[in-house]
Amino acid sequence: MRLAILLFLLSGASAQAQVDKFVPLKTYSKKSTELIADLKLQTKNSLAQINTSREKIVTRIYRGRLTMLQELVEHGLFIQNDTIEQFVQRVVDTLMAHNSLEHKPAKILISREASVNAVCFGEGTFMVTIGLLSKIQNVDHLAFTLAHEIAHYELDHVKKQVIDFAERKIPEDVKEQLERINTGDVTEEGMEQVRNYLLSIGQFNRHKEISADSLGFIYYTRAGFRQQEALEMLNILDSASAPKYASSKVFLTHSIFRAILFRNNG
Repeated sequence: MRLAILLFLLSGASAQAQVDKFVPLKTYSKKSTELIADLKLQTKNSLAQINTSREKIVTRIYRGRLTMLQELVEHGLFIQNDTIEQFVQRVVDTLMAHNSLEHKPAKILISREASVNAVCFGEGTFMVTIGLLSKIQNVDHLAFTLAHEIAHYELDHVKKQVIDFAERKIPEDVKEQLERINTGDVTEEGMEQVRNYLLSIGQFNRHKEISADSLGFIYYTRAGFRQQEALEMLNILDSASAPKYASSKVFLTHSIFRAILFRNNG
């Protein structure tokens, strides 16, 4: 009995020692000037390729998203770890090597979020959460997830979403609530109305998801990954109760909201 107690105490002390020595993964910060410069350049290049009559609105949205990404970098959301980053990048490189892409991913960021998710920001930046990496069981699972997001980028889904918003007529009741927000006179019901409107224009519709699934699966199989693992990855995502590639969630917060508030000026 005494031996069992002693072993328990020793194992507890060992575990505590490991906790005391724990060093969190390094993250990008305000000092990550090279990363921030890359993000700015990607946004500039993307804007140069967009042709719309509502150029000012589109520019505000893209710059708002850039500001959001820069703030996330400065607040340490993205992990700076060569081993993890190179692992994900190798999968992206394999997909690109076996597929002819007009739009090539420029930057892959690893978020320390626990949610199981991947995001295409639409100007060359992609994000994979550490929560997703913790759930995958093999490289094929990651490849299928990335192929789906690359398909979104190749099909210009985010860019088309932005242009659609910029050229869309805002309902008069929503305009009224936006003015109230601007003057600080909005009610909770008014905020909910605006929120629902933003969600309705921000979320990818089912057609876009099916298109990205189909094209992504082609990219995936061309690169030699195992077909049956694609279905397994979908099961993993379903079991995690994660929104399926909810790129709009992060995208909405800054860029569209800022643009819509000042739309009358553009």
